Amino acid sequence: MPTRSLKLRRIKPLILPVVFLLFAVSCARQFPEETLKPTKARQKLIDLCKNDYNLDIVTKAYDNTLWIYLPLDKSFLSITTSKDGPVISPDSEEKPGINFLDGEFADNAFQIRYDIGLKKIYTNNRGITTKFSAEYATKQRFLLSALTRAYSDIEKKPDSNRYAEKIVGDRDFLDKNKDSIRDRFLRSHVKTANVPDFIVLIIADIEKGIEMRTYLYLQDYRRATQDPGFSEEYVKRAIAEQPIGHEVIIGDKAGSYLKTYDLSWAEFLTRQMLHRVNFKYVHSTFPPYSDALEQLTEIAAETVRGYDFNDFESINFINLNTEKTRALSKEQLQSIEITPPALPGKLHHLKFEIKPPTNNNEMSY
Repeated sequence: MPTRSLKLRRIKPLILPVVFLLFAVSCARQFPEETLKPTKARQKLIDLCKNDYNLDIVTKAYDNTLWIYLPLDKSFLSITTSKDGPVISPDSEEKPGINFLDGEFADNAFQIRYDIGLKKIYTNNRGITTKFSAEYATKQRFLLSALTRAYSDIEKKPDSNRYAEKIVGDRDFLDKNKDSIRDRFLRSHVKTANVPDFIVLIIADIEKGIEMRTYLYLQDYRRATQDPGFSEEYVKRAIAEQPIGHEVIIGDKAGSYLKTYDLSWAEFLTRQMLHRVNFKYVHSTFPPYSDALEQLTEIAAETVRGYDFNDFESINFINLNTEKTRALSKEQLQSIEITPPALPGKLHHLKFEIKPPTNNNEMSY
């Protein structure tokens, strides 16, 4: 079974215009040709982008994955100066940090290799920063809006974790049992196209040869657009890489350089584990545990539990610093207790005593 190595290097992250952050990827696999014809929802996405948002996208689809490529003629990254200019200080503080992190799914097991430890952090601000253009943010928003609209008329298939386009003319019953029986009956006679589990969005600066790539589980994204309470969790689930550059991207309006393929759940979750670790150590308000292995174990358990994923045997945590490996079975990983992070600060209880009003217009406290 071919595997894909996912590598993360410790890079100072850019401030992204959306809630996406990530890791660089290298790979070695055979890349199949696209085999699926455009479905109704996919064609609607292409038409919406073109007609409503003036975006010319290229799509490639597989059974579980839809790749969306948006080439931009204008550069979307620029270097600007900071308000305070260069700031350098010999003072330091120790913080846990990532020296190395990568992973893959092989031999029916997650393989996580890491070197995480305390690092001395010095202030070394050179007075410059990189930011995205307003045009990039706008076109990214348009693309995501088109994705939302194109995949709005879908529903979960009975007795399956897959989603499919709704049957034209079908209606939903308030009684879930009655609705499920009706869906089984209709789908035994009327077939509609499955929708992809995963979306890979690539926005490319074909002038400078830079790309931004994001991996999404479609149902996570749909929930995030409807449930504000899911936004904090969605930041950890939506996998957006740091920009990468290559001269093959320059002038490529068709996305010919892309090595597209069908993502598996195992690879997607491996990527998300690495993303969650990076988020925890770089961006989270809550500091990581002092024990890196404990932190990685909890993150891995949280990831597989979030999707009820059971199609694996074990997970191996390989410490490159100590050259020791900790192996956990699926059952051990699933039994890990996840501790909610403690909120910063103190909780104060204020007691108010409200006295009866002394007259019709006055209330005393």
